[in-house]
Amino acid sequence: MRIARIAISVLVLTGRCIASPDAQIIGPAHRIDLSGHGEFKNIFEAGLQPKRFDDNLGICIVKRVVINFDLGGSNTIIIPADECYFKVLEDYSLYTIEANTVPLTLEEARRWMLPICRTFGTPDRELDNFLDRVGKGKIEQFGWLGAGETDGFVVGMPRQPQNSDLAAMGARLRSVSGDKVHPVEIVADVTWERATWKLAGRPPKLTPPKGYEQFSMEPVREVPEWIRTGAEAPNFVKALNTPEQIQAMRDEYYRTQGRAAAPTNNNAPPATVGLNRVNLIASSPFSLKWALLLLAPVFFLAGVWVMAKRR
Repeated sequence: MRIARIAISVLVLTGRCIASPDAQIIGPAHRIDLSGHGEFKNIFEAGLQPKRFDDNLGICIVKRVVINFDLGGSNTIIIPADECYFKVLEDYSLYTIEANTVPLTLEEARRWMLPICRTFGTPDRELDNFLDRVGKGKIEQFGWLGAGETDGFVVGMPRQPQNSDLAAMGARLRSVSGDKVHPVEIVADVTWERATWKLAGRPPKLTPPKGYEQFSMEPVREVPEWIRTGAEAPNFVKALNTPEQIQAMRDEYYRTQGRAAAPTNNNAPPATVGLNRVNLIASSPFSLKWALLLLAPVFFLAGVWVMAKRR
């Protein structure tokens, strides 16, 4: 389970190269019925259309939608998910789900977390005390893997017995670096205790389940705002790409729009970039590939650590 969380955390961090243009995610909540075995098709039955995110890891994603994770009984979590990652096993059963909101103000975080706290029997005052500490700057880094999770704010169910095929769910607050106005985000997760032999299988290249073949799972490339508008590339992009590579990105976009090439924009005013609220890409279309290659040793060492613990 820890390896899956590490993998999804890495993908979340990599995906932060693309940030949401707006905090507001509206619309009816899509209820994912997870009271049964927890199947890949449950995502489609909820009216969602996930896209493949990484074929080698069996992960798909949905973005910017309100989701109701329903394990049955009174175990439900509802959040406006900016991104929601689903880890799928070889037999198309779900293994983990992790969804995060956009960065929130303390009041927004309280409004969404209060019903979750009440679901799992956590007193309102514990949430209020934690948010008060965050607002006063007494706690800054929390909720990230390896960042002292015990110091954060976590609610949810206890872990289910190993090999039981049962799921547990929970939610936590996670810090947002460098944003005093929107210092937290909510992360909801669901994890199944699958049999070891299922975890050893090769992740599938995900295709829509029977009855939903008309839906495409091909990733939809997001075009950053600075390319669409012809603004100057953010400094983060310039640090990772040559001027020729940046111009090539512009040219590729303009070709898809039926234009010959993008105009150079050396005299454009500096772009005002809010990394948490503006849609931008940090590097070339191959940045994810290179990020995963650079992070491969992390996965390897984590695997060695898990095997050593099992012995």
